[in-house]
Amino acid sequence: MAPLTPLALAALLPLLVPAWGWSFTLENYPTQCTALTWSWSGGTAPHSFSLIALSGINASFSSWTTGTVAEIAADQACGTDDTCSIEFQWPAGTPVVIVGSDAEGFGTGGTSDVYTVQPSSVDSCVSSTTNSSYYATVPAWSDPPAQCMQMLSGFHGIAWPPEIKVIIPGGESSVVESPQIQDNTTAALLFWNMTVPAGTNVAYVVEDANGPLFVSSLRTVGAGSSACIQGGAYSSTAAPAAGALSTSPPATSSSGHSSTGAIAGGVVGGVAGLVLLVALTMFIMRRYNRRKMLARRQTIGLVAYAATRPERLERGTWPEGERYKDNPGRPSGDEF
Repeated sequence: MAPLTPLALAALLPLLVPAWGWSFTLENYPTQCTALTWSWSGGTAPHSFSLIALSGINASFSSWTTGTVAEIAADQACGTDDTCSIEFQWPAGTPVVIVGSDAEGFGTGGTSDVYTVQPSSVDSCVSSTTNSSYYATVPAWSDPPAQCMQMLSGFHGIAWPPEIKVIIPGGESSVVESPQIQDNTTAALLFWNMTVPAGTNVAYVVEDANGPLFVSSLRTVGAGSSACIQGGAYSSTAAPAAGALSTSPPATSSSGHSSTGAIAGGVVGGVAGLVLLVALTMFIMRRYNRRKMLARRQTIGLVAYAATRPERLERGTWPEGERYKDNPGRPSGDEF
């Protein structure tokens, strides 16, 4: 059997797209079998919203079986008055995040904090599923994540290309772009860099050309290398408590311009199958000099994130008559 050889190596790609070009507002707290209403202002049509139910809090890779995502094409599904309302069909206790996107890209409208679905007296609408098929289609995944870590994502029997959406509650979510390789590729290893500081909470929505493969739990980025940290742009913070989070928009660099992040993506593919993929994964991760590779590939700056602090946003904490507002540049706690 011929050894696996690299099929393609992606150039440095932007990890984080500019967010908060427009904003959206939640009119009420997510509640089981109750209409969730939100409105938005600005942006370029078509607007879309990703309603993401996470596979719990701090659950490991093997337990990401309960997460789902609902994609709402707002301009078509909700009319022209920039307001949308849908029945929230996830059960009470589910952690959820909402991401706004438009024609400019994924996450350009911002990402909400994590909210826990509240109970109600009605449960007839509740829909819950269990997904274990990703065990076969995604046999390898670097978990837990660490600062400046080179992430490895193994795919088998998928419809190329895979798409990894990195969700940062209260921050700037992004998409890891896959390099262009042979159209008939179904098995590959994708390498990309976790250019996110320790203490940040992240989740993943992973898809192929046919749709979602899995939605992860909320994971906290651990301590790691400082190779991708430039000029103190990142501030490491203690891991926030499980549950809802409070974050601030990214700070700007000393030059007055927001930094940009980068990933270095590459794939190794072939028809060797699941076992060989996993074996190769273990070999590469033992041998690979992460620090040298990151230093060699990193050519552009990184987004600076403001420090996050623990804050549970349960229903009872919302002041009477106020609501969550995804409003850039406004310090956390000024307005919901």
